[in-house]
Amino acid sequence: MASLITLLGIIAVAAVFWQERSAGISPAPTLPQMARMMMEQCPVQVQGDILELGCGWGGLALKLAAKYPQNNVIGYEMSWVPYLVSSLREKIYVGHNLKIVRGNFYDVPFNNAGLVMCYLSPQHMVKLEEKFLRELPTGAQVISSTFYCPTWTPIRTQDVKRLVNSKIFVYEKNV
Repeated sequence: MASLITLLGIIAVAAVFWQERSAGISPAPTLPQMARMMMEQCPVQVQGDILELGCGWGGLALKLAAKYPQNNVIGYEMSWVPYLVSSLREKIYVGHNLKIVRGNFYDVPFNNAGLVMCYLSPQHMVKLEEKFLRELPTGAQVISSTFYCPTWTPIRTQDVKRLVNSKIFVYEKNV
């Protein structure tokens, strides 16, 4: 039994590393302090769907689903192992407003999103900024951990103490 568990662990680690090579980013969970501060930056109400881009292990998506039971919360994840974990967490979650999708968030429209949460790399933020400006409805907000949109001016930023050079960037589409 122990050897089977070891083999499954090795396969899981290999799958994560393989996905990292193909997607250009490794699944890294949002630290609890950062997740709490990101949630504090969320608006009281959201008009539309709530998206978490690169939802990883599903922790932040679960918090969003609990905070906004009236909204659909959709988490997107490409890496198989975190996707399987977050999908299991979705099945256990008692609410009915959470959906975890294995797929590329670049391939889905953002037209119905009222809030987008992300903790991605600088390269992803460059590419996403164009998609945000092109597809998000007026009034939609984007909350990004650590990495910013290069030409879009945030409506506010929040320094995260005890995490070197970490900030939360809050954007709002106004046109």
